[in-house]
Amino acid sequence: MPYWKAKIGYRRRWVVEGVFSIFKRVFGEHAMALKQENIVQEIYLKVALYNKWRDESLS
Repeated sequence: MPYWKAKIGYRRRWVVEGVFSIFKRVFGEHAMALKQENIVQEIYLKVALYNKWRDESLS
């Protein structure tokens, strides 16, 4: 890997972009909740569900 790619974390970025892409395909791009505190709770639940699904698929 070229030095500049290692220095700026190039590989890490495309891994994160891939995760965001999967997350949005599974859950959609928008939250259904209207209140700010409910939006935060909805996102936390979606992330927890995604992590559980990912952990089960990797084992």
